[in-house]
Amino acid sequence: MVDALIDSAVLGSATVIDALRAVPRHLFVPEVPLETAYADVAIPMKLHDGRAISSASQPAIVAIMLEQLDVQLGDHVLEVGAGTGYNAALLAHLVGSAGRVRTIDIDDDIVLGAQAHLHSAGASDVEVILGDGMFGDPDGASYDRIIATVGIWDIPPSWWEQLVVGGRVVAPLSLRGPQVSIAFDKTSNDVMESSSVRPCGFMRLRGPFSQPATTAVTRGIAVTIDDEVDGPAIREMLSAEPVVRDVGLEASADEMYGSLALWLALHLDGYCTVSVGWRDAEPPIHLAVVTPAGNYGAVSKPSATGWSPALFEGTSLSVVGRVKENLVVSIFGTPAPTSQIADALRRWHEAGRPSPADVRLRAERRPTAGGSQAEIVLSREWTTFSGHWAAAR
Repeated sequence: MVDALIDSAVLGSATVIDALRAVPRHLFVPEVPLETAYADVAIPMKLHDGRAISSASQPAIVAIMLEQLDVQLGDHVLEVGAGTGYNAALLAHLVGSAGRVRTIDIDDDIVLGAQAHLHSAGASDVEVILGDGMFGDPDGASYDRIIATVGIWDIPPSWWEQLVVGGRVVAPLSLRGPQVSIAFDKTSNDVMESSSVRPCGFMRLRGPFSQPATTAVTRGIAVTIDDEVDGPAIREMLSAEPVVRDVGLEASADEMYGSLALWLALHLDGYCTVSVGWRDAEPPIHLAVVTPAGNYGAVSKPSATGWSPALFEGTSLSVVGRVKENLVVSIFGTPAPTSQIADALRRWHEAGRPSPADVRLRAERRPTAGGSQAEIVLSREWTTFSGHWAAAR
């Protein structure tokens, strides 16, 4: 597993390589075959209503986030989202005997499972706590590093307070839909600056701090918007056939997943995502990215799934898809006089199709009065994120 991550240039840090070689992953997923335990795949561990709500993360993203976190010997580390306990064991190896790792989870059965796995792997010095990680861990504060293994949409007050100045937080942050694993360095009590950004995909946070969202489903098409909007109006739009327009650009699935989706999300109010699952037929709409469905054991899944970035403008829903490599926009409802999404696609192309790694974000707990003139501004409940895309490489 580690050799494959090194060969694919995912993994390069000597300390993280050593930790991954030292901690036996199969002890944290004892329910699956050995070859699955060491495959570069996420493994669902807990289901609710047929959907995974906890999993053992894909080793590649585990390695990427640990490299982003840059743990030092002796660090005090808080992990939000205990999962199987595997990541906490890796963190314990990285901090050494002089450091401390505490991991917190909202579900008591996950806490108990993580404790058992850590004990079997000889990492019983990790403290596993039952609680909502968005409150942090005041009993164990302060922390040099905080890492979240669940999708968040804001930096809560507790993390601001419990992370030392000069410390680092790494978390999957939702930016109007697309997630990025972002490393923020705390430069003062009220400011953090991003040091690295990587695409990722994590289950969303549950509980009272969960992100406001609307999901509308009809004809097998699910639209998810990171806001509270008129779901019935969206379902009514989807009941009719769309108007399909060619954009005049090409894009690969990899570009759609990383660069393009993030560009649209950061530049368009009303950005949303569309997902479809289908069996033994063509999808009901042109999609940006199509993949075979994952194997979730006894949980019935369609034979294929796909998703697309989209824009909801109140009276219309514009969905970006591909016909072979050609970009098309499927418009449901009443088309706007000008196509914001087509214009944004052209600007992305003219900007050199910058990668997610080119995003620079600043997080401010108390934003400067008068607003920001930055290219990107996202105002959340506790944090304002502002920034820009660096020049394409």
